Amino acid sequence: DLPLPIQVTAWNTYSTQEECCKTAFRGQVSNACLCSLEDKPTICLGPTSPAVTSTAVTSTGVGGVDFYYRDYSKGWSEGTCINDLPLPIQVTEWNTYSTQEECCRIAFGGQVSNACQCSLEVKPTVCFEVKTSTITSTVDPAALGVTIPATLPTGSALTSLVTSLKDAIKAQLKAAGNEASDVTIVSIGGVAVNQRRLGQALALGGGRALQTNAVVYKAVVEYSCLPEECATAATQVETAVNGAICTAADSCQGTNACTGKTGTTGCNSCIGDTSCQNSNAVIEYNSCVGEKACELDTGHPDYSTARTIGASSCIYEGSLDGPACLAFYGASIGTASCNGFLACQGAGDSVGDNSCNGENACQMFGSAPSTTAHTIGAGSCNAKKACFGIQRSVGAGECNQPCECCNTDWDDCDC
Repeated sequence: DLPLPIQVTAWNTYSTQEECCKTAFRGQVSNACLCSLEDKPTICLGPTSPAVTSTAVTSTGVGGVDFYYRDYSKGWSEGTCINDLPLPIQVTEWNTYSTQEECCRIAFGGQVSNACQCSLEVKPTVCFEVKTSTITSTVDPAALGVTIPATLPTGSALTSLVTSLKDAIKAQLKAAGNEASDVTIVSIGGVAVNQRRLGQALALGGGRALQTNAVVYKAVVEYSCLPEECATAATQVETAVNGAICTAADSCQGTNACTGKTGTTGCNSCIGDTSCQNSNAVIEYNSCVGEKACELDTGHPDYSTARTIGASSCIYEGSLDGPACLAFYGASIGTASCNGFLACQGAGDSVGDNSCNGENACQMFGSAPSTTAHTIGAGSCNAKKACFGIQRSVGAGECNQPCECCNTDWDDCDC
């Protein structure tokens, strides 16, 4: 405007109004100068602007402003960058950024918690934790291309066989995207392999005839996950490993295995003669392994009850006739439960995760007629006859000594 005030010199004039506002009023909290321009920047939009009231406002770049700024409602360690409307009073032209990534890098440089970086859609490596899981699984050696002799060898032949199995398992897990840092062979055809004595070329029960056509192994797998998602990730990794070396032929192996069975059957489950015969259970992977494992009688009064058997449960591959879950008429068995000689044979109620592992551990549990449903909690009854014949519920982490809660009305409970 004319006339010029006395304060105007050659050093404080600008070629455009926008340049004047950005230079002469840099840091102006109210943004009055910028908002006086004919072509106003987005920062001047207020809560009554039609562009705001007619559009959903989010922090994801959809419906918000086209730049990002620090979320002043949060402290430094929890701080993130957002593009929500209405804009807080602290936001000026000088503390906004074109992308969320740029905002996090500059506005939260040095943030120890990395909260801002980890709020990005594409998260950097620093946001993930590295975890390790040891997963026990079962595989048919035919799926590995390894020939297993009818009798478990000893000496260097056993060492060579174990090495071949480990290498084949590692290769197939890697091909499926689940690389294992280590693999241990637990048993071959139902005969345990003593890893500590392999150097001396011995096996626990070496020279014995194999009972099943299955190899049990443990794989150590490393994976990364967001802290709040690690529990889910562990389950996903276990499922992926158990399904990595599996075909339809890897389940229901043995004479009359799965004959008359209804309900889904997981990978590497129902292995052994008459295993899962007439079963109506939904069975997850690596379960019901051994002759007669999980076999049911259709004439039993509780046969029609819907039931589930979790992963890595109901496994017994010993030489004695002791199927782990023969005639189990309860509602459910959790993950990694009921493993061992007659562990849950004849049981009639529910078993939690990591429970009832051991010789006769929960045999006949809840089998007496009752209108009350009993439950064995997680991590309980893991010992010989620990909960044999009991007709009551057991809490989590209880009865883990031999015969500790054994029902003397059903057995002599001599441990």
